[in-house]
Amino acid sequence: MNNTIFKIDKTNWKPVKFGDVVAEPKETCKDIIAEGIEHVVGLEHIETGDLHLRKSATIEESTTFTKKFRKGDVLFGRRRAYLKKAAQADFDGICSGDITVFRAKKELSSELLPFIVNNDKFFDYAVKHSAGGLSPRVKFNDLANYEFLLPPKAEQARLAELLWAMDDVIEKEKEVLEALELSMKSIRKTDIENLSVEKIKIINLLENNSEVNVGKIEKSKYQLNGKYPIVDQSVDFIIGYTDDEKLVYDGTLPIIVFGDHTTILKFIDFPFVMGADGTKILKPKPNIDVKYFYQALKELNIQPQGYRRHYSILRNEKIKVPTDPKWIKQFMNKMDLLSNSIEVLNSKISASQSLQKSIINQIF
Repeated sequence: MNNTIFKIDKTNWKPVKFGDVVAEPKETCKDIIAEGIEHVVGLEHIETGDLHLRKSATIEESTTFTKKFRKGDVLFGRRRAYLKKAAQADFDGICSGDITVFRAKKELSSELLPFIVNNDKFFDYAVKHSAGGLSPRVKFNDLANYEFLLPPKAEQARLAELLWAMDDVIEKEKEVLEALELSMKSIRKTDIENLSVEKIKIINLLENNSEVNVGKIEKSKYQLNGKYPIVDQSVDFIIGYTDDEKLVYDGTLPIIVFGDHTTILKFIDFPFVMGADGTKILKPKPNIDVKYFYQALKELNIQPQGYRRHYSILRNEKIKVPTDPKWIKQFMNKMDLLSNSIEVLNSKISASQSLQKSIINQIF
């Protein structure tokens, strides 16, 4: 957690309710073509914790959405508010009924609205006032009663300039990250394509010509502490520990996580236990460099297609397998150098986002 203290004089700020300075426009679209609508936004297009609306569908895709929004509006995910989805649109369009459109009134700068919404106190309030079982939703009428301190209009402009300047730093770091990732992808593709070796089916490269199926671990086997970490399905979080060696898989293994809407390729370099089913561990034969094997799988550009259908295709895909240790070493040196740079930049972006979040929370 970032402990930076952002000092600001709020003596001339006035308490207001959210509904005093923010409106919920209820404009609807009757004819998409006639009104020139180009962007269709669902909850899936809003990224958790991202101030920017970066994605949308096109009118070529079927939609029943009719709720209109304008450039500068903030689109708030009212279903499952704990997902913290609230982004400012830089284009006009229509959106899902599970999205509430926020529009700043004259007392509030539209440039400041995204930051008022994207703070923990607002999201906590939204979650507290949500109703429903599996998919709780919150109404604008409830959010309208949320109270906060509003600075004078001139000070709003200065704050917005500061906060957007900080956001611009993060955006530039993301641009560098994207360039690094594209460079890594390009080098990997070129190097592997230029290999003068025959392609071999993946299934024929696996130990015993078979993948390892991972079953779901019973919750009773979870411990707060233990010798081996239990990782979640995305392999990004440790969700418990166990001392049961029968459940452990060796490190330095590529794994494929399949789900109805998810296909994830990860590389784990420590002994671990999988905490969920729907996962296959691909263990190559001893004579195959496991790190190269992982990079070759990455080059296949695995996409979500559903568990059974996709794996039946993947296992029969062919990849090139080099036999020259010198080539493998040179290739992996390049991949490792880029991977390390990407990891450092990701950490830098995470720190910048943490600082940004801390300052937003302190201001509002």
